[in-house]
Parts: sequence; structure tokens; C-alpha cells
Amino acid sequence: MPKGDEPTIFVTKDDRQVVIASGGEQISPNSYGFEIEFCSHNSWVFQFTHVEAADIELTVGDSPEAKAVWTIETDSDNVFELTTGKTWFSTVADAYLAKDRLAEYLVASVSGTSTQKYVTFLQWKAALASEAFDTLVKNFFGKALKKAEAKNRSSTQVLVQLNENNIDDTTNVGAALWTFAKNEGSPQDPQPWNDYLNNILLGRSQKDPKEGFSSQVNMPMTLQGYFLYQMAWKLPRENLRFSKGVVRPSWIWLNVMAEVYSGYMSLLTKIYKDVGQIDPAKVPVELNMTIAELKKSAFVFLVTNKVVCGAMGALSEMNQLKLQEIAYAEKSTLIFRDPYPFEEQINSYQVDQFPRWWRWLPFHSYLKDLTALWFKAALLDVISKEDFDRTFYGKLGEVLLSGETAAIWLDALAKFQREYIEKAGKKPYSRLATYDVKSLCKAINMVEKALGAMLLNASNPSTDLAFNLPPPNARPFLDYSRAPKWEGRYDTMWSSIKLPGSSPSTGDWTYLVEHRRH
Repeated sequence: MPKGDEPTIFVTKDDRQVVIASGGEQISPNSYGFEIEFCSHNSWVFQFTHVEAADIELTVGDSPEAKAVWTIETDSDNVFELTTGKTWFSTVADAYLAKDRLAEYLVASVSGTSTQKYVTFLQWKAALASEAFDTLVKNFFGKALKKAEAKNRSSTQVLVQLNENNIDDTTNVGAALWTFAKNEGSPQDPQPWNDYLNNILLGRSQKDPKEGFSSQVNMPMTLQGYFLYQMAWKLPRENLRFSKGVVRPSWIWLNVMAEVYSGYMSLLTKIYKDVGQIDPAKVPVELNMTIAELKKSAFVFLVTNKVVCGAMGALSEMNQLKLQEIAYAEKSTLIFRDPYPFEEQINSYQVDQFPRWWRWLPFHSYLKDLTALWFKAALLDVISKEDFDRTFYGKLGEVLLSGETAAIWLDALAKFQREYIEKAGKKPYSRLATYDVKSLCKAINMVEKALGAMLLNASNPSTDLAFNLPPPNARPFLDYSRAPKWEGRYDTMWSSIKLPGSSPSTGDWTYLVEHRRH
């Protein structure tokens, strides 16, 4: 689990507490979901990403709550990952310990022997009957395992996932579809498909050769918890690493967002007083503000995140999707390495060819990694759940529409881009600091105008602020054209979650947050 100090308790003027632990906000109990990339494989078919290949059905008791389904699915660079369902833990530390034990088991399960460095998928599934897996499940759920059953997804279930949405730049589309057709079988004769799937070779992850795995942790957090975790836990640690020469991309983006947050607050507090302001350089544990003022401050920080992620979505998502559609049609991903031979297709698919457009393509995914913390709730959902006075929305909307924010973004980007390049040099990821600032600022301005207009409308007493997140089929993968302009990767959003044990009138809402790159 992340290393750090004991949990820090922040207290507001009206005696509300926010507990920040190493790895997230301490809410006891809380639900967690894990995603662990743990092995490389040799399958052409499963070079398509986000394809669900199998399920592990676990029974650890007699009640429905004691049953769980874990899923094996693909990710980029020829790896499988295991995703768990929602599991409850008393503390953040307990959750990370369970995740680390699961990762340790998974890495060992595909490491083979000294003479054979791989296992077949069938052998891997058979190991679910081992004592080691029994012990893992008992530690994970706190109850003994009664039954574990691994079920392959059928060829029909897999085929619908082999589409343009799930292409990676390393997917051999032609080989994958040919291999699938050769081994597809049929609903009446599933044996050819099961034989193919069961004989896939699994080995230690070559995507993460040192650790053997990478993971993400999903947990609900309050708005104020998300804010304080970023400002009081992550930012100081990123700055300390940077001072010691450990250069990570999240350093630049955390500092840019903190700088812009301070700039937004400077403009806002001139026209609106009922909001707290935090100095990102030093966050005291005794906060000189009420919980309501803290939440508004947190909302302003969330807006900075939504603005830049929305801008990156505008620059990357639709073009990435169009290139994936071309790659699927051409049965080749060469277009991702050199788009120029595909000029005719690019024009026919109406790819938006602004200056250096191809450099932004990776940001369709990387925008989730800017601070290594991805807030997976829609801004309109937050507005519908947090009981802010409407004047606050109107004044913040005025700030975004004032014309004074462009210089704030430009100055922050220039300042931290320069420091990053000086420190990073030609080290890995330094390319992330050489993006086209002009295009980014133009997109930021577009997002701010749309978001400012929405906030002004929200300030109108007659505006209905109720919100229900549209179903997944109304938020297709990478279809930025159907999302609010401030919502990068709208397809990843989840509905808000009521804090356990709290009443609708007095309790806090929480929002799913993905802690990435553990």
C-alpha cells in the first residue's frame, strides 16, 4: 500500500472532520474495487483491449452479499487484468493490504517454475482450488471460501467486444479477427473456443517487469475529502519527490491545478465571500472555515480539473475514435504510427486537423492520469447533490466568463512546464511537457465559456438542478460530441453514492474516485 504517515484529521470551524489517510479518505466502513494488471499473454484475439474473457464466481457464505464475481479482462500491451466487485473494508489500510495480497497471489500464479516460465489459462484456473487461493479469499473477505468457479466467456460474448472501440495501437486487427474466426466454434459446439481460450499462455507481466503488476483502487470519497487528499497529501509529496530529482508527470499537473485554483479563488473572493480558501503551500489541520465553505472551495478545485480534462477531451477523444474506426476498417493500426499515408481516410472521416493534432491522441487516456486521481462523477451530479447557494454558482460562472482566467492558465502552464523540462530533460515522459500550449489554452477557453454559461443558468432559482447520469449507451466510448464540454471521458462516469449511515438531509454524498498507478 502507499507509504505515509498516520491518518490526518482536518477539522472545520463547525467541528466537522475530514480524515485523510495514506491512499485515500478514511470513511469507515467504505467500499473498494480493485483493478490489477498481472500477466502478459500470447493471444492475437485478446490484443483488443477491455474485452472480458472470463469470470470467477466466488461463494464465501450463504447470503447473496457473500457472493462475488471477479472478471478477467484485457488491457493495453497484451495484458490481462483482474477486476473485483465492490468489497467493504473498515479502513483504507485494510483495503490496500487486501489489494496487495491479491496482487502478490496473481503475480505468483503466472510466474511458472525455474524451467517453465508460463502457465496455460486452464492451469491458471485449476489453481483456484489450491490452498493458496483459499487463504487469499479468507483474508480478503474474512470468511472461508466455499466455492470458486471460473467460467469462460462464450465466443458470442467476446465477438461483440472485438470492435473499433477496443483497438489499441499495438492491436494486430487482421490477425486477431482471423484467429477468432478460426477458433470461434458455435453455441452448439463451444469446444473449439474453449480449447483456444484455455491454451492461451500466461506469464509475468512484461508491461510492468519490475513489480509484475500495476493496479488501480476505486473508492467513494466526499468532495472535501477529494480536495484535501490532493492538496494536503499528494501535492506535498510530489513536490518533495521533485526536489529530490524524482520527476513524475503528476507533479506538473497537480501544481498547475493548484495554481489555477488559487487564481480562480482570488477572482471569486472579490465578488463572493462565503467560501473558504486554502493555501496549497501549507494546509493546516485546523481549517479556518465551515464545512460548507470548505465544500465550495473543493468545488472550485474540481472545476479546474474538469476544465483541463474537458479541454484534453476536446483535443483527443473524437480524433482518437475516428482513427480507431479507420484502423478497424483497414485491419491495420499503422495509422497510429504514421497518419500521413492515410490522408484520404482521415479526410473522409473528418478528423479535426488542428496544428499538431496527432500529438494529443494519447491524452484520450492520459487525461485520467494527470494527478493519478480520476474523479469519476459528472459535475452536474455534484451540483445536484451538494446544497450550495445559487449565488455561488452565478459568481463562479462570472469568473469563468470574465476573460481574466486565460492569463492564469497560460502563466501556470508556462511556469511549471519550464521547471519540469529543466528537471526532466530527456528522461521518460518529458514529452508530456512539450505539448502545444496554444491549442490547449484555446480548448480551455472553449470549456470555460460552456461551463460558465451552465453555472450562470444554475444560479437561476427556476432552474431545475436535479440530475440523473445518462445510461452507458448514451455516453459511448470517446464520443465527446455527446458529452458536456467540461467532461473528458464522460463514458467513465458513475452516479453519486450516499455516504453509508447518513440521512438524506444531513449526510454527505460521495463520488467514485479512481486512484491510479499503484
